[in-house]
Amino acid sequence: MLIGRAGRIAYGLGNFGKAFFYYSVGAYIVFFYVDVVGLDPNLMAVALSIPYGIWNAVNDPLIGFISDRLRTRWGRRIPLIIVGAPLTLL
Repeated sequence: MLIGRAGRIAYGLGNFGKAFFYYSVGAYIVFFYVDVVGLDPNLMAVALSIPYGIWNAVNDPLIGFISDRLRTRWGRRIPLIIVGAPLTLL
């Protein structure tokens, strides 16, 4: 099935609000700690990337395992989407 231009734009805009907020805050945090507090930029990169990598190394396989074994009348993914969507607002 081919998706038209409007469908592709709508699909791309679905994550725009979250991404805009996330990257705006991320850029400000880096600016604040490097320019205002005076931390080394390399230390800042390590401080932001290592905890994120560890979190994803544990969290992603765990959620995938749970998602693959979940059986409901709505399917395997829909209940997790319903629970996870409001959590992204936090």
